[in-house]
Amino acid sequence: MNSSYSYGADADTRPAQRAIRVFVAEDHKITLWGLQRLIDANSPRMEVIGTASSHAELMNHDAIPNADVILLDLDLGGEDTGASLASLRLHRALLGDVLGVLTNGSPSAVSRQADPDAERIASLTPREREIVVTMVRSSGAKQLSVADELHMSEHTLRNHLTTIYSKLCVHGRLELHVYATAHGLGAATRSRVDA
Repeated sequence: MNSSYSYGADADTRPAQRAIRVFVAEDHKITLWGLQRLIDANSPRMEVIGTASSHAELMNHDAIPNADVILLDLDLGGEDTGASLASLRLHRALLGDVLGVLTNGSPSAVSRQADPDAERIASLTPREREIVVTMVRSSGAKQLSVADELHMSEHTLRNHLTTIYSKLCVHGRLELHVYATAHGLGAATRSRVDA
């Protein structure tokens, strides 16, 4: 995934008495799992009403008309789903009262104020960005092998991760992976920067 998720509409306009119904279209299982957990953590304000991991599932899922927000991976199952976004917007009957479609490839069209995520990401040093990229790319690897790949000790890696977690307001490797993937940090070009 590349680029940050952005809002297509302001979800704060939903009635307070009903949960915001979120549909998640994402083909990376760990990212899908993490996004579902983050949304579930906001219960009863938000709930996941359906998921899709392919373009076909997205276009044919029964839960789409009931969604308030659709979280859409623009490279869903290796297919460019940008055309799906246009198709979803054209078929208003299909979408019903959807308030917004969130994508991972378009800049925010709504936010006119400072983006706290952009500020957090900008606070990362080049070395910290390299560590994030390597952590995402090596999501199943032991921390020691990640440290070896980065040419540092495991202790030094832990120190860097503590700083990164603090800067990005995440807790642990799973949240870092979800955050980095959602904000395009895992797709950055790796450049060797000395610690």
